[in-house]
Amino acid sequence: MGKGLYYLIYVGDGERGVLSLRGLTPDSRDFIRISGKRSAELFNGVMSVIDAYALKYSISKDGDKTVVELPADVGYAVLIYLLLTYSAKEPNKWLNFLERLLAGKAPLSKYLNVFVHLAIDLSNLKYGCGGRGAIIKPTAARTVSSMMRVLIENL
Repeated sequence: MGKGLYYLIYVGDGERGVLSLRGLTPDSRDFIRISGKRSAELFNGVMSVIDAYALKYSISKDGDKTVVELPADVGYAVLIYLLLTYSAKEPNKWLNFLERLLAGKAPLSKYLNVFVHLAIDLSNLKYGCGGRGAIIKPTAARTVSSMMRVLIENL
């Protein structure tokens, strides 16, 4: 993680869908996957912040599938944001944190990768290594998401 490219993939009709983030190639396994109404809200929020900061990315569409190719640093910030908002009731409330991450102004940002590794380790502990689905499993994502929000709210 942290090198190469990340792929933010949204598949859906605009209101409901599946949002995932992958590394290395568009065919790689998902780091994290979010489905339902929140996926569209998260995708639109992330894209609005990326566009507001005029960050470079490439986008391709094929029917109801949108693939956004992100540079490594932007993709990793999006991964942290998606993990942070995984179980948040109002994900757009946390967009300012994504903005701060991208601007390099988030306090303690150098420690946030610990949460990503914790989520991966919790997923492996409960489900074993490999397998199907996303690398970060839903139970681990919900647990780590809550922890991250408590920390960030208290900064």
